[in-house]
Amino acid sequence: MIFDIHSHIVPGVDDGVKSVAEALTNLKLCEENGIDAVIATPHFWYDIKRFDSYNRAVDEAFAAVKKAYDGKIELYKGYEVKFFKGISETEKIRKMTLNGSEYLLLELHYSQDITDEIIREIADIYYNFRITPIFAHLERYHDNHGFRKALSLVDNGIAMAQVNASSFFSDSKRTAVNMLHDGLASVIATDMHSPDSRPPKMKEALLCYRDIFGNHNVQKILDNFDRLYRQIILK
Repeated sequence: MIFDIHSHIVPGVDDGVKSVAEALTNLKLCEENGIDAVIATPHFWYDIKRFDSYNRAVDEAFAAVKKAYDGKIELYKGYEVKFFKGISETEKIRKMTLNGSEYLLLELHYSQDITDEIIREIADIYYNFRITPIFAHLERYHDNHGFRKALSLVDNGIAMAQVNASSFFSDSKRTAVNMLHDGLASVIATDMHSPDSRPPKMKEALLCYRDIFGNHNVQKILDNFDRLYRQIILK
């Protein structure tokens, strides 16, 4: 089982695919990468008051992709939610989780320090709702002040982290592979956008990781895919 928990295949709602045709191209590439299930996670970075109308637009566009796709990949819906002040106090985050589960894909701000206040609020998502935040592409923030504080949430079991397949081919590679090896990231995700600018590279990333740490460590990632699938989809 290869389970992709981070993708932008809902057309016309964010900076991901622009059409159903592009979404189908990405899904074909996913098949070639051996991916079995995908959660569509369009960005939510708007005013919380606009969520309901945005959610309806996402539902409509996602339904169009599911209707057009005739392959074997299982398709589910969630969101990639950009951190905002007050996120730990709004009941609406229950509608933003991955497939209605107890996991929330959470994106930090690139230009913002990861402050104690932010760390406390992310922890409160867990304490207030028993929803586990999963940091999206946490390896990208390795130069941000407070990065290690975010890692401490993962180390203490309050949050989780995923790394992007594309990071294996960027200057974030060392951080990504070390996070996986040290248990500070659980899974690799594609974070696929346009088929041209950011296609899924899951197979290449897993092969790269195998070449560095061996088959045994790749199996740990595959086991994590299985575990998350059970908890998010078979809940």
